[in-house]
Parts: sequence; structure tokens; C-alpha cells
Amino acid sequence: RSAVVRGRVVTSLGTGLMGVRVSTSTPLEGFTLTRDDGWFDLLVNGGGAVTLQFGRSPFKPQTHIVFVPWNE
Repeated sequence: RSAVVRGRVVTSLGTGLMGVRVSTSTPLEGFTLTRDDGWFDLLVNGGGAVTLQFGRSPFKPQTHIVFVPWNE
């Protein structure tokens, strides 16, 4: 049931934001940091909704819920 969530964190100007911590609401799934261009990849349990948490100072933390199919 594993899946990879891939995405990009950008500023209000559309530029990639480096060093944002991306995790899920399940601590055992770990976390990743966005790369220089804002892109990230995170291995999660697929087959349902996943709550992604984003955080980096001085920005306000955000959460987003995404549907993640199995094996994708």
C-alpha cells in the first residue's frame, strides 16, 4: 500500500521554497525537506486521504489533505 507523494512548495511569487519540512500526521512515516527548487518526495501509506504538514520559519505552518491511491 505504499505510495510516493511528490509536490512543490512555492512562495506567493511562485518561486520554489527550500528547506520546508514536509510530514504526515503519522510520525512513524517520517519527514522530508524540500530541495533547492521547492520540490519534495515523501513515501506514505496509500489507499486513502493523507494529511500533509508543511513548516518552515518564519512562515505559518500549513496542512493539506490529499487523496493518495495505492502503488502510485
